[in-house]
Amino acid sequence: MHHFRRPSDAAYLLNFSLAIIAGIAVSRFKLQSRKEISILLLAAACWLAGASLNLRVESMRWQTFTLTASACAALALWRLQKPGTEWRTTLWLLAILIIDYRCFNLNGRFNQMRNTAQLFQDNQIVRLLTQKIHERQEALPPRIETRNTSVPWDNMVVFQNILSTQGYNPLRYTLYEQWYGARENSLVADRSTPFNPTMGGPISRLLGAKYLIIGHREVTSTPQPPDDYQRIFSDKDTELWSTDLSYSRLLNPTRAHLLAPGAAVDAPLFASSDFRNVLLLTPRDHEDARTASALVLTCNGQVNASVVSATPTQQHIRVQAKDNGWVVVSELDFPGWQAELDGKTIPIHRANGMFRAVCVPSGEHELRFRFHPWSMVAYAWQHAHGSPVL
Repeated sequence: MHHFRRPSDAAYLLNFSLAIIAGIAVSRFKLQSRKEISILLLAAACWLAGASLNLRVESMRWQTFTLTASACAALALWRLQKPGTEWRTTLWLLAILIIDYRCFNLNGRFNQMRNTAQLFQDNQIVRLLTQKIHERQEALPPRIETRNTSVPWDNMVVFQNILSTQGYNPLRYTLYEQWYGARENSLVADRSTPFNPTMGGPISRLLGAKYLIIGHREVTSTPQPPDDYQRIFSDKDTELWSTDLSYSRLLNPTRAHLLAPGAAVDAPLFASSDFRNVLLLTPRDHEDARTASALVLTCNGQVNASVVSATPTQQHIRVQAKDNGWVVVSELDFPGWQAELDGKTIPIHRANGMFRAVCVPSGEHELRFRFHPWSMVAYAWQHAHGSPVL
């Protein structure tokens, strides 16, 4: 986690901070004080009127109904000049908030747009893709990879519970960019890395990207998928392809190779590795390398693992092993994740460049990965002060 995807995204933190400050400030208002409420409502009426006039830009039709928010504040200012209860004042303030949100809705731009989320969900390829991904009801379903597509394929697949290797995220994670080559959005050129030179590359397969979505655009040529892909469906805008070469989201390799921290990885060797059997330990630091070195020769048994449940912040896996063995999950080795085996914390090792791996002992166990946001905050704080924790 290195920096914001683009400078404007840093404003989200500023907006959040301003919201907290505004909430604290408003909590200091005395609802029974006619003077304080009058000043608040007068400022709100003027501010909302200015916000409405500010929408009169060349690329947008002025939405005159947005003046309703300012009119509501002015009406509340007039009505609350008469004596009343604190509940009446509270209800007027809530009414202004609701009308304000309805009128402006992200500066009013979305008020003029079509329901793109519904249009995306009604798309025939989206419906077919959703059916294929969820028909087996897997807790860790396959992912999709997109090329040359429109922006909805970046951020609206979440409505269908479809996991994509690309998407919108205001934070950039250097590790993911280094190995996979994530792009900012669908409107910019695709990026490649030595470990994922093309769509359907080694990292794409490790991510479990079984499906490939290719868009048609007038300004760009349509990319051709690798030979191992089969076309499932296509229309005038999009093609849907699939491959059988993507890895399972849960791997149990029996041969581990440990690299030194920061050592260069041979890209051709990486591409030719069968990660169903081979585990490449790429330690994040010297501590990770030290704990992993003791496991390379002893953790090589067969493991039967099945996912019980999975959400964006936790995975519950049931394992059964005759000997010590590896469990590799196709999820990022991201700050804040912790692993527990039967309720006891065990170390997570960075595997295959950017994924999470743990060594489980023989027997039947309950393995859980959980995300702890405050641990991520602690990492970000240490990293900002130059501590080499990752």
